[in-house]
Amino acid sequence: MNLRRKLTGWALGAAAVMGTMAMAGSAQAGDYPPSHCSQPQYTYKSMTVWVKKKVPYFANVILYKPCGTPYYGQELRYKWINVPVQKTIRVAY
Repeated sequence: MNLRRKLTGWALGAAAVMGTMAMAGSAQAGDYPPSHCSQPQYTYKSMTVWVKKKVPYFANVILYKPCGTPYYGQELRYKWINVPVQKTIRVAY
């Protein structure tokens, strides 16, 4: 029984010493200064993006009166066009 207590005490003491050694040897978050090599580097690039836009226009068409006689008139219509837009994007290298 006495030998068992000695071995248990020795094991607990060794575990305590190993625990303090492990804590002293590990690096903490604030131990090292920030390195510029590990941070991503960015550059900005200008590029053209095409965007669809709805544009109104007037079309000359033949319209008819209620009695059936034709006449020229204008009708409002819409068409879709592609418009170039300059955008600046961030690129990591």
